[in-house]
Amino acid sequence: MNASDRLKSTGGCLFGAIGMLVLFAIPAVLLFGAAWLSEHFLPWFFLASLLALAFELVIVLPLSIFRPCRGFSCLASMIVSYVFGVTLWLWALLLTIALWGWVAVIVGLLLFGVGIVPIAFFAALFNGMWSVVLQIVVLFVLTMGTRMFAFWIAGKADSPPLAEEAIALGR
Repeated sequence: MNASDRLKSTGGCLFGAIGMLVLFAIPAVLLFGAAWLSEHFLPWFFLASLLALAFELVIVLPLSIFRPCRGFSCLASMIVSYVFGVTLWLWALLLTIALWGWVAVIVGLLLFGVGIVPIAFFAALFNGMWSVVLQIVVLFVLTMGTRMFAFWIAGKADSPPLAEEAIALGR
C-alpha cells in the first residue's frame, strides 16, 4: 500500500469519525437548546397561556355559539391548545431536569417526546410538590379540553375551510 492509498484510507476514517461525532452532537445540542429555551422563555409562555385562556373564554367560546363563526372558533381553539401544550411541555422539561435529572429527560424524550410530561408529573408527585402536580394537571386538561372542543366545533362549523384547516393542524 503506497502513501496515497494510506492517506485516502486515513481521510476516509477521519471523515467517518467526524460524521459520527456530528451525528451524536445534534441530539445533544437540541436537548441542551430545549433546556435553555425552556429556562429563558417559560415565563413568556406562562403569560401567553394566561392570555390564550382569556381569549378562549371571552372571545372564542361566545363566538362558537354563532354558526358562521364556528370555523374561526375551531381554528382559534386549536391554536390556543398548542399554546397550552407548548407551555406544559417546556414546564415539564424544566421540572424533570430539576427533580430527576437528564437521564429522566432522555427517557421521557425517547417516549415519543411527550413522555416528558408524565415523568414530570410523577417527579412532582413523588417529591410531594402538590401545587406543581395541580399545575401540570390543569395545563394538561386545558390542552386536551381546548383541542377536543376544536374537534367538536369543527363538526358543527358552516365554514368547512377553516374547520378543515384546524383539523389538519391537530393531526
